[in-house]
Amino acid sequence: MFDYLKKIIKSQWKMYSFLILILLCLSSFEFVLLCIYSCFEINQGIDTILLRFIPTLGVFVSMFLTLLMNNYFLESKKEEFSIILLSGCRNREIIFYIIVQFGVLFLIGDFLGGVLGIGLMKIINLYSKYYFYYIYDRVFCLYIAFFICKIIYIYMINFSQFIQIKMSISDYLTHHQQKTSKVSFKIKKQKPIKEILITILAVLMIVFSLQGLFQIENSTLLPIYFMFFLMGELILINTTIPFMYDLLHDSYLLKNPKGLTVLSYVMNLSKVLGSIVYVLSVVVPVCLVVYFLKIDSLAYVSVSNISYIMMLLMMFICFILRFQVYLPQIHQEIVVKKALGFRLKEIQSIYRDVAVVFVLLIDIFPFILYGTMLYLAYLQNQITYNNMLLLSLSYLILFLIYGCYINYQYQKTIKEVYFNVKYINRSE
Repeated sequence: MFDYLKKIIKSQWKMYSFLILILLCLSSFEFVLLCIYSCFEINQGIDTILLRFIPTLGVFVSMFLTLLMNNYFLESKKEEFSIILLSGCRNREIIFYIIVQFGVLFLIGDFLGGVLGIGLMKIINLYSKYYFYYIYDRVFCLYIAFFICKIIYIYMINFSQFIQIKMSISDYLTHHQQKTSKVSFKIKKQKPIKEILITILAVLMIVFSLQGLFQIENSTLLPIYFMFFLMGELILINTTIPFMYDLLHDSYLLKNPKGLTVLSYVMNLSKVLGSIVYVLSVVVPVCLVVYFLKIDSLAYVSVSNISYIMMLLMMFICFILRFQVYLPQIHQEIVVKKALGFRLKEIQSIYRDVAVVFVLLIDIFPFILYGTMLYLAYLQNQITYNNMLLLSLSYLILFLIYGCYINYQYQKTIKEVYFNVKYINRSE
């Protein structure tokens, strides 16, 4: 088992290095937020409760995103898990495999994250107007406690994945082919009542959010309207677009093959990144509520700004890792297109359009609403001018970088797959 692990790590060292880098960033932000949390005593009043709540939210977001990253990493390991089970390994060896590979991986990431977190706190105290006094012993105890919780959850998730694969292999091996009756090729189309109802719900959520956004007297509810808009838009992308895809497939999309392909790839990409977008649609409005409370305190402003930027960076990093794990899934699509006679520039154009449509739906349209909401809040003295610039520009810059990153990775992967024979051999 140990030799097998060495071969796996050697062959996939780029993915492991990338995952350690992601864990390093998440853990360092978690350490900084725990330092900020430990700076305030709970018996100092209602303001202190809010000051402790903001970094606490960031710590739990970091923990949740770490578990998401583990699940995404598991998707690329299913074939490896199947080989281990088919080789007849016992449960004790499987537990050893999980502890050595995933436990050591997260241990390295959290250890380096703690070291980087200490450095980040020194930089923050050097340049921040508010100085954060924290006790190392208390922070390290909290940090270790959260690490143990993460390891327990990761162990449970990974072992359950082994059990699921084991059961699916067992079902496949014990499956007996049954006699089939006459096959009828007449397929009765079901009425899309569910899709229509969900679409109506999503449209109502968007209309409600837009209507509430421009009602000046309800400015305190602006973050909730923004949350409803993001969720409604994501429901439209994941439910209504597939519904329209089926509805218009014969009448319009077959006459426009490129539009058909782009639409199907946008659906796949939105499903892949949907869970993180849902997290974003909840975390950002909660942070805005914190800003709208208008507590005139240097500590409150410093904690809010640092926590907001770190939570936004954590979600940005998770977007990158999720897309990086998803990227190998398009290799076969590119090879098939090459076999069908598509030229390199045509394939690049298709995926460029996918990146543009996705950025418009997930980044640009929400940002227009986000910026409008912040501007209305500024007009009513809900937030300061500096906070409005910080919240809007950080959101826009990070997700524009992510859009450019998606397009760059698409073009790079297309060139690599298009001119490399090994991908053709794997997909024949």
